[in-house]
Amino acid sequence: MKFWDSSAILPLIIKEDSSSEILNILSNDSEIIVWWGTYLECLSGLARKERERNLSLSEFGIAKKRLRTLSEQWNEIQPVDSIKDIAEKLLRNHDLRAADSLQLASAILFCQHKTSNFTFVSLDIKLNLAANREGFMTVKI
Repeated sequence: MKFWDSSAILPLIIKEDSSSEILNILSNDSEIIVWWGTYLECLSGLARKERERNLSLSEFGIAKKRLRTLSEQWNEIQPVDSIKDIAEKLLRNHDLRAADSLQLASAILFCQHKTSNFTFVSLDIKLNLAANREGFMTVKI
């Protein structure tokens, strides 16, 4: 069982350089755990790619459908006050953006603070570093 950051979800939906490696990780363990904001973060990434003309309108539509289908299969950690408390500590201890601290806090809450038993899947260097420092295993891509 792995916790997936939004940056690792996008290559499952659209073709990116890391797509084959990410798909391989998923094929070894198809259960995806995410935080409650993952759908919107991924949609934001797709919209940015469309605005930057890296996705056509039709490619955006296809990707959005893939995202919706994938989101119906993943397990989502819902927002609770303890996530904010954990995220606050993470922001003081790591070079993270607010949303990244909430993702990492969700992963910590999900594994009940027993981080060494879980893998955190992300393509974000700073988030991976923070996850490692919090005790998670991370994947190298």
